[in-house]
This record gives sequence, C-alpha cells and structure tokens, in this order.
Amino acid sequence: MTTWNLVVQYTVSYVIYNVKKFAPFVVLLLAVGGFIDSLLVHQKIIAGEGSCGLQLDCERVIFSQYNHLFGISLSWWGMAFYGVLVLATLGYIAGLRWIKELIIWLVAIGFFFSLYFLYLQVIVLSALCLYCLISFLIVTVIGYIVFVFRGFK
Repeated sequence: MTTWNLVVQYTVSYVIYNVKKFAPFVVLLLAVGGFIDSLLVHQKIIAGEGSCGLQLDCERVIFSQYNHLFGISLSWWGMAFYGVLVLATLGYIAGLRWIKELIIWLVAIGFFFSLYFLYLQVIVLSALCLYCLISFLIVTVIGYIVFVFRGFK
C-alpha cells in the first residue's frame, strides 16, 4: 500500500468513528421529529381536516379505514413509537447500554410497519399522505443509522 492509500484509509476510519459518536443524537433528533409529525397528524384528525397543502391526498389516507390498529388511531401509535424511541435513546445516551437491544427491536418493528403502511397508501388506497411519507423517511433514516451504519456501539 502506498502512503497516500494509508492516509486516506486512516482519515475515512477516523471520520466514521467520530461520526458514530453522534449517531445516537441524530436518532434522538429524528425521533423527536417523528413524534411531532405524528402529533400533527393527530391534530388533523381532531380538526377533521386532512389536507396537507400539496397535491397529495392526505385526507383520503388519514380518514381511511386503515387508520386504526386494534381500535387505536395510527397517529397515537406513531406518538407512542417515537416517544418510547426518544426515551430509549436518551437512556442510551445517559449510559444505559443494555437499552440498545430495545432500540434495535423498536426500529425494526417500526420500519416494517412503515413499509406496510406505505404499501397501503400506494397499492390499496392509491393516495399518498405527506406526513406519512415524512414518518417513513424518518424511520428509514433511523433504520439506516442503527442497522447499516451501526451507530449504536
């Protein structure tokens, strides 16, 4: 290996190592954003208004028959998911390393549910909801950080 290759390899390793130190904080910020997103959907449901301001059919998605799981609105499930993820990530940041397993399971379950809800929007309802897409994006990025980037040591 040339000296240049060693320098590049060392630099990349150093950057990745240092970025991984901030991964839990990024997950925390994303989870707070997901909680706010779910809260906004819940407010739309309470107000009886589902428009999202774009050319998407948020109302059709938010008020569909698929908006409840075990009789509970998906917005409540979203707030619960992101709320527990926020608390678990705060615990991890505070030094509770055993909580990493809970975070991994939460993110895996959340990601697969988000995939299912995306399927419902695209295939079953033929309508998209901006808030739902934002939540899908958030949980996908969190999943990338947790599983691919291995941001929780």
